[in-house]
Amino acid sequence: MNAIVQHSEKDVYTSDPFVELLKDVDSLDRYLHGAKTEGAYLERCNRVMEELGIKR
Repeated sequence: MNAIVQHSEKDVYTSDPFVELLKDVDSLDRYLHGAKTEGAYLERCNRVMEELGIKR
């Protein structure tokens, strides 16, 4: 439930891996679908893509 409640707080990092996973997936999905991605969304996307070895 925390993941759903906190998923829009992209600039807040938690110790809950499920909350962080949902935030990261949401940010990456937005980027991959061509939505304007900046700020905390872009920071999360960059980190996830680097972790997964995805080149932009």
